[in-house]
Amino acid sequence: MGSVVRHSSGEEGQALLAWSAVLAFFVIVPLLALVGDGSRIFFVRNRLQTALDAACEDAAWSAADRAQFRETGTVTFLPAGVVVGIADATFYTTLVELGAANYSASIQSQPEFDNLRVFCSGQAVVPLLVADYKVSIQAVTASSIRFR
Repeated sequence: MGSVVRHSSGEEGQALLAWSAVLAFFVIVPLLALVGDGSRIFFVRNRLQTALDAACEDAAWSAADRAQFRETGTVTFLPAGVVVGIADATFYTTLVELGAANYSASIQSQPEFDNLRVFCSGQAVVPLLVADYKVSIQAVTASSIRFR
């Protein structure tokens, strides 16, 4: 009995190359895009928290009339609208990369003069690169109003 010798026509290699291209296109490329989206979400989450902390702290620090307190011992506050405006200004000033990083953010702040604190909450909306989907990120913080 003689042995049968098969000659490769190179078609097996071509098929493997085609399947590798399909795998790369449908699996690896979306995974790389998800890595990019994940890092953007992480970046935005950190920036949102930093801006929110700065805004709330600035509003709490500015809310108290410390000069009046030192002179008379009377506890007085700025109007709530002014305190909210200070928080808003600091929040958006801190997020200088807002347009370039392609996300939107908002803040809501509420001075609680009875409890001597300012409560702030924020939200950022990040559009994903992979799909036509948006991720909403939320953060909260509170700062104490101090008179010293």
